[in-house]
Amino acid sequence: MNLSVLLLAVVAGIVPVDGIVAVVGSVPVLHSDVVSFLVEAGVAPGEADTLFRGHPLYDGALGELVNDKLFVEAARRQGLFPSPAQINARTDEIIQAQRAEFPTEAAFLQALSSSGLTLQTYREILATNVSHQIAIRNFAQGIGYRVGRATVPSNIESHIDENLDEIREMMEFVNLQLIYLPVLPVNTAEAMALLNLVRERVESGETSFDIMAMEYSQDGSARTGGDLGWFSRGDMTPAFEVRLWDLEPGEMAGPFVTPFGVHLAMVTDREDGRIRASHILRLVPVEPEDVNAVAARADSILASLTSGEITFETAAALYSLDPETRLRGGNLGTTSLSGFEEPLRLAISELQPGETTTPQFIEQGAALAILRVSEDQTPDFSGYTQEDLLDLWGAFNWQKAYRETTDSLRNEIPVFYPGF
Repeated sequence: MNLSVLLLAVVAGIVPVDGIVAVVGSVPVLHSDVVSFLVEAGVAPGEADTLFRGHPLYDGALGELVNDKLFVEAARRQGLFPSPAQINARTDEIIQAQRAEFPTEAAFLQALSSSGLTLQTYREILATNVSHQIAIRNFAQGIGYRVGRATVPSNIESHIDENLDEIREMMEFVNLQLIYLPVLPVNTAEAMALLNLVRERVESGETSFDIMAMEYSQDGSARTGGDLGWFSRGDMTPAFEVRLWDLEPGEMAGPFVTPFGVHLAMVTDREDGRIRASHILRLVPVEPEDVNAVAARADSILASLTSGEITFETAAALYSLDPETRLRGGNLGTTSLSGFEEPLRLAISELQPGETTTPQFIEQGAALAILRVSEDQTPDFSGYTQEDLLDLWGAFNWQKAYRETTDSLRNEIPVFYPGF
């Protein structure tokens, strides 16, 4: 679990009244732990607060947390629990990072106080979670070591074919099609005008891109001259990526709009299918009417699909703004659901081949997606490189070892669910 999400949840006051929902050995799992896990997995805080035992999302999150606590208990028994010095050092790091998100120390303490916490109680909560996270990491590293020592088959393709059914089930592979509709802000005229002037100044040689980024960009990359580092296809939102992918180092794109605002971007380097870029971002908030407009459009598209007025392939070509899939009928190919946000993963897992989801918010609300489970569910790895296949084989073996380990631990360490 991402600790910063958990602690921000505490500070924001979204954690409901607590109760113990499971006990793993001597370690309790709290209702607030499950809620925080759900928020991190992509469930809206208001929705996460309403879920309890019996709901698929809640039970799935609880199962993951029980597995984590099994690792904590196993680490404790095997001498892999962190020392007090390690816990204190990591706790100090996180508190300092949390403080930096507030303008003053007083504002930080006030945020804690408004949630009924003192700095000391906050630190105690944090230290407990830090100790568990380090213990989980230490125990999981042992699994990774065993998997890493396993012999890599010389013919990886044949081994994947031989284990295809198990790989498909364990990795939650499904063949999908996508219609991608980003939620874009409309009131961008002021930001567009500013960045057009900035582009003119850079192109004229009057100034440099990095200096302009430090002066005008409104995101965290400003302090490094707008540098975003290296990224591959799929790492950035499509509305950003598509503008840069075919550019050479030194070429600029924009100003253009993404769900985050208006960007002026420059490719600074590229190698081996990756690019490095810098940008200047002027934040433009998405207004409720912007969201409503995209939601209405998505509902209209879904109605046309449901009535048979249009095929999914045609709708993807006409309406989807994902450049990688729109011209191939929205085809995402064979995709693992394990990488999806939890509400979307659940929505897709409940569909039969040929069925379509209702419009789903993705990318933390920055876009809407309509997804269809393809009729043909034969896994297709033809587009995978040798490196991709090796990664797939490694991920499969890790997941298999993880399941075998948790099953074994459940036989050794008692798990109790109060009230059930």
